Amino acid sequence: MKKTYFFLFFMVVMLKGYSLTEVGGVINENTTWTLANSPYLIVSDVTVNADVTLTIQAGVVVKFQYQEHQDSKRRMYVNGTLNPQGTASNPVVFTSERDDEYGGDSNNDGNATQPAPGDWGYIKFTSAANVSNTFQNVLVRYGGRYRWS
Repeated sequence: MKKTYFFLFFMVVMLKGYSLTEVGGVINENTTWTLANSPYLIVSDVTVNADVTLTIQAGVVVKFQYQEHQDSKRRMYVNGTLNPQGTASNPVVFTSERDDEYGGDSNNDGNATQPAPGDWGYIKFTSAANVSNTFQNVLVRYGGRYRWS
């Protein structure tokens, strides 16, 4: 009987999909987002402070939580260094929470929603950002904003 319960528990966990690491707020010390904790779900704006590096390992998926209202779209502000370490075969992906192709069905809705341009805001490198910020082997999907402030 114990084997049956274990099997059912295992199946429920497997069917639920990927687990998410929720992130948001200010990053004020050097931080690494790892493949083991991927995908990451940005649930409130993220700010990388000046003199701080956010390293994102190859293959990590970063999803931005969907917000319907344009002024509430999730964003990332980089005042320091954003260091995505993607490779040609294992890029870092920035995408919508609704994008099931990368990181699985993060919003657990099956096919009820589809990703679209403008699902999340943007990644903004401020004037304080480190000039060495580069995006190589990075895939950016379904972001965008219609009005700039």
